Amino acid sequence: GPAGTGKTTLAHLLADAVGAHMVTLSAVSSGVADARKVMEGARGGLFKTVLFVDEVHRWSKAQQDVLLPAVEDGTVTLIGATTENPSFEINGALLSRMRVFVLEPLAAGDLVELLRRALGDAEHGVSGQGITADDDALELLATEADEKVYNIVHLIYHARRYEGSSKDYEFSRRTMEEHWATGYDDMARTLAHPEVLQRPQSPDGVFTFDLK
Repeated sequence: GPAGTGKTTLAHLLADAVGAHMVTLSAVSSGVADARKVMEGARGGLFKTVLFVDEVHRWSKAQQDVLLPAVEDGTVTLIGATTENPSFEINGALLSRMRVFVLEPLAAGDLVELLRRALGDAEHGVSGQGITADDDALELLATEADEKVYNIVHLIYHARRYEGSSKDYEFSRRTMEEHWATGYDDMARTLAHPEVLQRPQSPDGVFTFDLK
């Protein structure tokens, strides 16, 4: 599925649901040697291992072959994420042993619902942090997010930082347009360029707003 549809989040939820140890590799920055280390470590382990390979299509089909034996014998449960068509980009033998789930871009209504959940959830969201939003603001946020959940996270996170951690912040069309008309539009321009996006982190380095 496209970027921002929740592929990585679903992988974490699946691993957590079965009580498995999850190891994440990015095919952009990791190679088959890294995958071999994971598979070796999984053999004889006390816990089931889920190997999540992000952007798995970036490995050649010959490189993907390395995963096949461990998938066949159950050493690891492989979850691969790709923005490409698996029929063309994934090794045929490997693909035949996997199930493909296609994730569609989120509609504006879905993003509005996620925002409402974030605003009302103290454990995984921002409830109790002095952030409020009216319905008009939620719809505007969803529109500006371009179908991507992490763009909404950026909008909330940077608005919060812009106001200062000690102040309450009310999302409304007026306040959002005021920020976009001033210095806040620097962040909006950043959102328009996914290649420079990074997932927002709290000061202690933990990814924020990990919603379930």
